[in-house]
Amino acid sequence: MAFGETILAGEPPKSLCRPAAGHMRRDDDFEDESPPDEPGFVRPEDAALAGYSAGARARVVRVRLVDPTNARVVIDTEPSHPVTVYCRRFGNLWYDWGYGSGED
Repeated sequence: MAFGETILAGEPPKSLCRPAAGHMRRDDDFEDESPPDEPGFVRPEDAALAGYSAGARARVVRVRLVDPTNARVVIDTEPSHPVTVYCRRFGNLWYDWGYGSGED
């Protein structure tokens, strides 16, 4: 996958739900740029989907690598509610770094 390339994805893993409101991280929350104390993922889309339950019927709409350490993943649910999840890579693992409403 090249930087800036948009990837359309298929079905997500079946056992995933978005965290409650207030999950948005701010840049000053992690001034030391160290990974959060939570599991990391090999792919940014897996990190983005990690907070969803099966009931949300979440699916990846698009993945965009912004640069080597940042990605934007658009997730949609049933009923439709698109969310952009910002993911950041530390070492070889990706982490959910926050989210915004709509498609980015």
